[in-house]
Amino acid sequence: WPIKAAMTNTVTESDVNYFYEENHDTFTVAGTNGESVLKPLTEVAGTISNQLLHQQAALAMRDKAVDFTVGLTPPRDGSAAPGFEAYAAKAGLAVHTTGLFRATQELPGIETPRNAFQHEAFTREESPDNYYSDPIVGEELVYVLALAKREAPRMPAFDEVRDEVLAAARQEASEKA
Repeated sequence: WPIKAAMTNTVTESDVNYFYEENHDTFTVAGTNGESVLKPLTEVAGTISNQLLHQQAALAMRDKAVDFTVGLTPPRDGSAAPGFEAYAAKAGLAVHTTGLFRATQELPGIETPRNAFQHEAFTREESPDNYYSDPIVGEELVYVLALAKREAPRMPAFDEVRDEVLAAARQEASEKA
């Protein structure tokens, strides 16, 4: 769910003022003599407004994602729950599939705080009740993931990780140089 799609709300002057008053430390900088100086509201109001709009939109998209996950829950009558891809298609959503990845691996194009996407992926179970995640709010998108395949932990062959190992070794060598 793209967060930008929900950025249609408005932020009131009162909302901006309240945020400013409650977050003075965020808008405090060192003055010329090293003393703390609070930036004037007029200087930061646009930033605050954009931040509040983004937060509202992220919450709105998260709510839509919650509605989606509720629809994936198996019915109480014991009948089968809809499959993830079929339910997504019915909702007009595109399903994107990643390859297998490690818990600590960065995933291009997936921006979530503190690797929340990877954490959710590695806590899913192969069961009708827990194969999909709760909504994960990223920088630009809200994600719901479904476990498609789990591979047993193993030590990868060197050829599989050669490029990563070389990049890490070069990085470490340049930091020590």
